[in-house]
Amino acid sequence: RELLLAAVKGSAAGWKAMLTAPPELREDRDLCAEAVRRNAAALEYLAPQLRQDNELVSEALASFSRRLQAPYGQRLGMQHWHQPPVSKSSSELDRVVNKHGHDRTRLLEQQLETGFGIMTGSQDHAVVRQVMVMNLWIRDQKSGLVLIVLGRFQDGCIEPRLMLPGKKIKEGYQPPEVCSAFLNSELNILKSWLEVDPDFATSVEEMESQTFGIQSVYRKATFKVAGRAGLPWKKAAVKISRFRSPMVLSPSSSLTSRHNCGGDLMKSPKAPVMYTLRPAERRATPDTDKVDIYAWLPVWEYEWIRSSTIGRATLQEWLRGNDIIAHL
Repeated sequence: RELLLAAVKGSAAGWKAMLTAPPELREDRDLCAEAVRRNAAALEYLAPQLRQDNELVSEALASFSRRLQAPYGQRLGMQHWHQPPVSKSSSELDRVVNKHGHDRTRLLEQQLETGFGIMTGSQDHAVVRQVMVMNLWIRDQKSGLVLIVLGRFQDGCIEPRLMLPGKKIKEGYQPPEVCSAFLNSELNILKSWLEVDPDFATSVEEMESQTFGIQSVYRKATFKVAGRAGLPWKKAAVKISRFRSPMVLSPSSSLTSRHNCGGDLMKSPKAPVMYTLRPAERRATPDTDKVDIYAWLPVWEYEWIRSSTIGRATLQEWLRGNDIIAHL
């Protein structure tokens, strides 16, 4: 314990010694607190019960805040707070195929080589993909609706997404820089109507990547954005038409009409109106082979889709009727 404590205190990167600590020391509260004070990333190596400890989580957030408030030169390494120290090079990757059968090995290699995420693991830890992401929680002040990416058209098919607008953070960049770049590219037409809170919330989510079909840990920096009255959404986006079929319900912009199922509890709500960004806005992004599908949803509906099997099935039904080819 004393040797490990000395290692933690001995250098700026000493907290990484927790990676190889035996289980009983990962449960040592005082030792863990010292590591977390050094760097918030140490939380990942603590015993599960300590990761939920309010005081230790507060210490981690305070550590992160101190680094944000430091002079920029001292913050150049901040992007590494989320990255475990053992990485796997792109040349060692196994073949990566997602659930749609698309081989995404080369795409993943390109992202890793250009600094968008790392693969981590060791003899005691499974290899997972680690990615830092910048998200925007864009809420229209008049309606209270939130802008959500419902799906993505890629490799000839529409894949459900259900995520906030945003982009991955490249190594060496900070969330505020990426936020500014995103507003000046994808949402350039709207940026004069968007008020961005400079403070951002951090969160961690582990799930299977829809693009690659591999386990991924997303370290998210989320900015709250208020859309002022008069937001010219229709200048930035194009409404997606629906296939003409009696089996496909027409979308509606009215929340009441979308969820009015005539008393039939087995009937899914109608799809919201869905959009793609106009071609001029899409060309500003480096990922020209993909097109995101947007919609404005109430917060409760977004959470319902995220947290329920029925909600996710409803999302797939909504996306199935889109004639997105006509908008490419």
